[in-house]
Amino acid sequence: MHKAYLDTEFTTLNQYTYKLISLALVVPHGPELYVELTDSWHESDCSDFVLEIVLPQLDLGTYGRTTEQARTELLDFLGALGPVEIISDAPHWDWPLLVWLAGPTGLPETVTQGDIRSDIEVAYCGAEPPHHALDDARLLADLLESLRPIDDRKKFTKIPVTYEQAGRPRLQSCNRRAIFLTGVTG
Repeated sequence: MHKAYLDTEFTTLNQYTYKLISLALVVPHGPELYVELTDSWHESDCSDFVLEIVLPQLDLGTYGRTTEQARTELLDFLGALGPVEIISDAPHWDWPLLVWLAGPTGLPETVTQGDIRSDIEVAYCGAEPPHHALDDARLLADLLESLRPIDDRKKFTKIPVTYEQAGRPRLQSCNRRAIFLTGVTG
């Protein structure tokens, strides 16, 4: 079964009124899906944070899709993957938006919601994440996939991971910052 890491950007931190702006799914060492919606939100829906940080990073000319176009791409992407576990660091925010984008037919039966193990502690000592769905999904995948078990008791080595190792163009400006992952026994 594949793992895919999910991240979204949305208009405001209000789950009753928030609207999807962009969505990314990243399969480690595999395909990626990234879409920016052009017809489901307006600038007037957005918080000041989103206006200042998220919207300037969008490239609607390249990634902009109507909701129907994005829905088709999402369902085609998931269908091509087959069985997949989708993992998010903010499932209470991201999962409802993923389901919304899938539309009335819902997600394929081969899709399951994964989770981040509760016995993993992440200490991040770098610049604030970019708040760009694709970059954040890549970073999450790199962080969680870099964990290396030492033994069967769920201990993990402490591994420094630099942005440079992640090989992501948008993140290379921070390549001297490190992220340290530590696990605790469970």
